[in-house]
Amino acid sequence: MSKSKPFPIPADYPFKADIEQYQASLKTSYDSVSVKRTTVTEEITYTNNPNGLYAKLFQNKKLLDLSASACLVVVYICCHLKHRETMIQIPLRDIGLSKVTFYKALLELTHINVIRKVPGKKEMYWINVTMVANGDTRETELKLLNGAEG
Repeated sequence: MSKSKPFPIPADYPFKADIEQYQASLKTSYDSVSVKRTTVTEEITYTNNPNGLYAKLFQNKKLLDLSASACLVVVYICCHLKHRETMIQIPLRDIGLSKVTFYKALLELTHINVIRKVPGKKEMYWINVTMVANGDTRETELKLLNGAEG
């Protein structure tokens, strides 16, 4: 079985606290599970999608109350987020919203910690991988978020 590379979380990634909180909730939910013998087979199927695989939205109630323009930006992120990336360029011209509506949508997503502006880089945003991730399976995502190999 091939080893997975850890999710590349840069040193200046602004959502580290969210990852730690997500990991803590996962650990408590699996504390009482006891397995004597487990055989795991991992199969990854890559598609012809130029961006890699699929983007997954994690179950978060904050995503249910988004405005239509913020939803449009989230869909753009999901369609353009590259595999195992933590940053994405979100250009105004590609979204199809007015400038004011576009920046209101970005502000809304910033307030609920989906994105954060990358300082000094035009149209570049950090993506909170505990809300939106481009990954393989739940098990692989857990390994990636935990930084474990194997």
